[in-house]
Amino acid sequence: MQLDFVPISAGLAHVKDGRLRLLATVLPKRVAVAREAMGTMLKDDIQIWGQIVREAGIPQDQEQERCEVLVKRFCLALAVLALVACGGAPDYPKDWPKPDLRSTSRKGPCPDLTGSYDRVEAELTWLLGWNPDIEKPIPVWQEHRATISQADDGSWLRIELGLNERGLAAFRERMLKYNMQSNGSMIERGMWLRASRDYECTGGWLFSRRFAQAEPVRTMQRKSLQLAKDRDGGLVAGATITQDVSFSLWAGTRGIYLGRWDTTRWNRWPSRPAGSDSALSSLQDVTVHRYPWINPGNGIPVRFTSFHVEPICVRYFDGSYPSPVQGPTVLRERDDPRPPEAVCPVGWGRFDVGEVFRRDMQIPDETPRSYRIEWYRMNGNDRKPNVITIDDVRTLPLMPESPKRPRSGAEEEAADPAAS
Repeated sequence: MQLDFVPISAGLAHVKDGRLRLLATVLPKRVAVAREAMGTMLKDDIQIWGQIVREAGIPQDQEQERCEVLVKRFCLALAVLALVACGGAPDYPKDWPKPDLRSTSRKGPCPDLTGSYDRVEAELTWLLGWNPDIEKPIPVWQEHRATISQADDGSWLRIELGLNERGLAAFRERMLKYNMQSNGSMIERGMWLRASRDYECTGGWLFSRRFAQAEPVRTMQRKSLQLAKDRDGGLVAGATITQDVSFSLWAGTRGIYLGRWDTTRWNRWPSRPAGSDSALSSLQDVTVHRYPWINPGNGIPVRFTSFHVEPICVRYFDGSYPSPVQGPTVLRERDDPRPPEAVCPVGWGRFDVGEVFRRDMQIPDETPRSYRIEWYRMNGNDRKPNVITIDDVRTLPLMPESPKRPRSGAEEEAADPAAS
């Protein structure tokens, strides 16, 4: 049972023979958003309790135990009132679209979660992760979109993740500004879940079998995780947490243990708006930059980066000689139900978003030297390669300068073609 209270409207406090008599109006209230159960009855109420005790003149070293008993009894009374008032109503946010729990919105016994969702960050993969005991949401994650596919009988669920238009713009800026690259990590791609092993379904909800903790960790224990689609097509997830709640009358004193209470924290990911994919498509490209220094042998290092959210095939030529390039390889689960991923033709390397290759290109002298990069979208209808020809490496744009990194003399020379 989840409990929530409005602050206590304190009336009067009188003391006779060292005993507190409280005249207070307690209003249990049904609310939509859980606020840490009894733990939310803090700021205003603690101030009121402290004022009552101070005005009563109760010595902290003599009367705290008696006060603790009174506070415990008072809080238990609040709990009883709240249990009667709540009547078992869930704490689902009242200003959100209602969950769609109809039997017509099912895949077998499970809710139909298929769709494309927006504004996804690390919480979704953490909630559904293989081992949430050690995994935590990653705060540096860029904003993603999630596409969910599902078996007609509900036996498996596939979540494909990819950067959305806002996430791609931020990702590109970060990769170039700090000279970073993707390593093809699975966390950027998605996950595949199977019924019985990873989840079970009942009452129109999908319940995770991995989220719950067997034992409390310090003062908190994850209890359950449930997912459904709402009436507006969004994806909702409620994580129920059991937490120890304490109450302190004075700063620096030990808290009064009130018990363990459940609270449910809700997340919602809206469906992707119309036109979002067009905006995302307009931001996708590849970049070729040079670094601001010259390596031994009169070569300037060059970086090629893919900012296409779908894989591309790439090949590189030094003059007329091909040089193999290849992005990181991501391992698949043995029982992944999808067909094998497409591979690029022989002589071409596959690159996913943020993947990089680097090569030195010689500064031209008496003998002209040309370089060429060809690429095409693996899943596109037109496989005619896009061609980038580089006759003078010094004409390429410089990599953005990383913060707090001054240039050396050699870098200044490489950055200014006229200097040579």
